[in-house]
Amino acid sequence: MRRAAALVALGLIAASGCQPTRDGPPPPTTPTPVPGFTASVVVFEDDNANGVQDPEEAGVVPDAEVEIGGQVGTSEEGTGAATVRGVAAGTYTIGLRKLPPFYQPGAPQTITVPGGTALVPLILPISGNTHSVYLAHGDSISQGVPGSSDGFGYRSLLQAKLQAAFRRGDLDYEGGLGGRTDDGRRLMPKSLGRVKPAFTLIDWGVNDWNPIPGAEYDQACQASPDPPDCPFLPNLIEMIDDVRGAGSLPVIATLTPPNTNIAPEGRYLWVLKANNLIRSIVPARQILLADVGAAFIATGHPNDFLTDNVHPNDPATRSWRTPSTRRSRRASPVRLPRRPWGCCRSRRTKRRALSGRMSPHANLKA
Repeated sequence: MRRAAALVALGLIAASGCQPTRDGPPPPTTPTPVPGFTASVVVFEDDNANGVQDPEEAGVVPDAEVEIGGQVGTSEEGTGAATVRGVAAGTYTIGLRKLPPFYQPGAPQTITVPGGTALVPLILPISGNTHSVYLAHGDSISQGVPGSSDGFGYRSLLQAKLQAAFRRGDLDYEGGLGGRTDDGRRLMPKSLGRVKPAFTLIDWGVNDWNPIPGAEYDQACQASPDPPDCPFLPNLIEMIDDVRGAGSLPVIATLTPPNTNIAPEGRYLWVLKANNLIRSIVPARQILLADVGAAFIATGHPNDFLTDNVHPNDPATRSWRTPSTRRSRRASPVRLPRRPWGCCRSRRTKRRALSGRMSPHANLKA
């Protein structure tokens, strides 16, 4: 009521041509809106790098930051559309401020504002490989058996997310149940030749902890995943090099931590150490990290997401995210949680864990 009365009084004063007196400074004025227009673009994957979206090029690219006339917009999942507001009238070259991992700018494009929608091409450097084909290369965790009710694990869910984000995406699997990194190293070249994937997700190593009589390495890896005694890391590096050499784009996963209600304490600590070894090679080799191990630990109760010793269950696979559009998180060592779910039963082990003297690198059995 008081506010309404004040407004009426001011209206009457203004109508009479008089102005109220003020003891203090004048009230701030509302800034005049900056004139401008809305510009629209669609960011797409230019498979043949000709700068034109051909009829068969249905793929769009989300999370690309475009700039027009000093204003910025980000392309959306599912459409590749980016809206840039507040652009002054004129003709501009469309700038690309940030791109998803591995994508490169295509032919430069211009846009006239106001006007229609511009198409912005991006290129993937995949040589003669097949656009929108993803290869999941790993052991039984990648296969999804045991653990998932449909027998596909994360693969069917990831494929659906890729198709929703990029409007296309086919996920293939090759590998071996119970395999170790030496199996992955041996199988990788033939798999790359058969599938010719744009992206290759490397998910090997959970079984390297298990001693297998007659294998290339036996007790050495169970003691520690560190080279040179254990070829865990050299095998992964060789697979990465094979993927690069075949023109595919490598994504490497950290290992699933084991169920601490079942697995020996040493295996849990071994996995943490192996995962830090994986993280350590990411920056220099410019690969994309799918930090599965950290995601499990971040839940605070990772055992709930395992169907047995190391295999993720349905709730776990449903929570995994699309790995390729987001920029790779900083690959840094992960310290042991303060309460590692019963893993650190001895006081000495717990003190070492909490002091950070135990480096977290990972590997398991699947």
